Amino acid sequence: MKSRTLRRSAHQAFSHKEGLLGTQNEHARLLQGQPLPAAPHGAAMRHALVSHLQARRAQPSLIDAWEDASQQAEAEEQRPPCPECFIAGSVVGLEPVQCFGDLDQVRCPRCRTDFLFARE
Repeated sequence: MKSRTLRRSAHQAFSHKEGLLGTQNEHARLLQGQPLPAAPHGAAMRHALVSHLQARRAQPSLIDAWEDASQQAEAEEQRPPCPECFIAGSVVGLEPVQCFGDLDQVRCPRCRTDFLFARE
């Protein structure tokens, strides 16, 4: 009996106006195959991605090259490159992932690495 109650409560929570994918409009856009907005470019995201490169002990020249690639992507209105794939020698654009609260999130479609950072 308790498990039915928990399942019903979980179903009600996720079928509420704000579910796992965010608002109903965002969910509808995903179901219709429409993309979410482009990945954000900002100081908080850039700091989180550079911090990832530093934590992976990337050489300063590689970090500089990643920053150049990121600035070029921003100038061309493309998604910033995944730092993890950049270390491996490929350039793959990060995709936005719905996130709640004061955080934003991007994910690499190739290596599936997630990056969280403060919303600006």
